[in-house]
Amino acid sequence: MIDRLVLRCHIRDPELFRLEGLSVPLIGSIDTDGEVYALRHVWESIPSSFSNMAFKIFDYSDQRANPLPYIELNASPAKLMQGHNVYGSDDLIDCSFALLELFYSVYPQVALLLDISSWTVVEVDITYASWASSAREARQFINSLCNVSNGQTRARHGYDGTAYFGKKNSRLKKLKVYDKLHEVLNYLAGKKGSKDDPAKFFPPELMAWIEGMIRWEVTLKSRWFERRGISNNLFELRKVFDPQAYWLEATKDIFESLEGHTMKIVNDEEVLNQLKARFPAFPTAVGMNRRVYLLSRAQVRVPHSRGDEPWRK
Repeated sequence: MIDRLVLRCHIRDPELFRLEGLSVPLIGSIDTDGEVYALRHVWESIPSSFSNMAFKIFDYSDQRANPLPYIELNASPAKLMQGHNVYGSDDLIDCSFALLELFYSVYPQVALLLDISSWTVVEVDITYASWASSAREARQFINSLCNVSNGQTRARHGYDGTAYFGKKNSRLKKLKVYDKLHEVLNYLAGKKGSKDDPAKFFPPELMAWIEGMIRWEVTLKSRWFERRGISNNLFELRKVFDPQAYWLEATKDIFESLEGHTMKIVNDEEVLNQLKARFPAFPTAVGMNRRVYLLSRAQVRVPHSRGDEPWRK
């Protein structure tokens, strides 16, 4: 699926372009005479029925490598269309239309200034998934990936349940492997109680479906397409866009490094049961029986009821 898109389009007539007349929120500075100068448009969030889209106009004050004014749109097409990105489309035109439709409906006056033929794909996140038998197993697998490297593709440590590959500031591609359930739970926790609480988009059956889901996310940038002789112009790219082939090529090094290897999964419940069977209990000051186990220099305390534990029957 296409998880995220960044689209860019140039202003058709730069000489007639003026930020002040576009009805977009601007910030600037004030000199000692009270005159406003250096007006610029900062990233703003355009709301939709389900999610938001980031939008910015880059004018002459933002000149870097590109001296011509242009706009950028940045959003998850799946979230714009359905409120979540657990699954979604890998059709480039359908996904692009989700962003363009929102932009044209909110800022038609800006759209009139654009050179429509110059729409380009600056970045695209292509994501596919695999499943472990449980969320715990998924996190163990992902954390173990932090020790994987092959050629130029080297792992970088991320948060628990997330692994990154390649250079952080790469101009070609970025790779990320993460526990989808953990990401969704953190997302919902951060939005809980807010006006736009997205919990309604995650019914119990959807949450059950992502249990153990491992997401393999590839971010492809303009230069990745250029090096392969593929135009990133939206109308040209749509003719040859093959997300599965691009994803397989971008992740090839990772899977080659994993081929033929096995990973030992630690079953905490099984280990706990074995420890309970081997080590005696002792009374504590509060009158409850507890067992203390020493494993790899770590002390683990497991409370249980007095004498009626199932393993003692």
